[in-house]
Amino acid sequence: MPTQAQWREAIFDALRVSEGRGSYSRLPLSLAFPRKSTDWNWPSVDHVAGPGVARVVLETRLVNDMKTIMSDEEFLSIIGHLAAVLKVRVKEVEDSWNCRRSYAIDEPPEAEPPLPA
Repeated sequence: MPTQAQWREAIFDALRVSEGRGSYSRLPLSLAFPRKSTDWNWPSVDHVAGPGVARVVLETRLVNDMKTIMSDEEFLSIIGHLAAVLKVRVKEVEDSWNCRRSYAIDEPPEAEPPLPA
């Protein structure tokens, strides 16, 4: 299993390559304070390999929470389905796009177990 130092380095690497944008959505991450963890675009760590591999990417909390419960295929299918059903003209969202709602409560620090020692 990766050490805490290896996990920390994986997170720092993900932050460096993110350029302040989500890995899948390319939406801007909220890296400036006074933002809070209830903001939809709060950076969220997505583990892209099994627990034995220290490899992660950063994504907005909104997208990562949805992707966490779906496989890659399910995630892409639901996005495509929504675009087709809602007859969305395919285009990139502008940098100024903003979700008008946030999560109701802060995520408690113990919500996710600590990284393995």
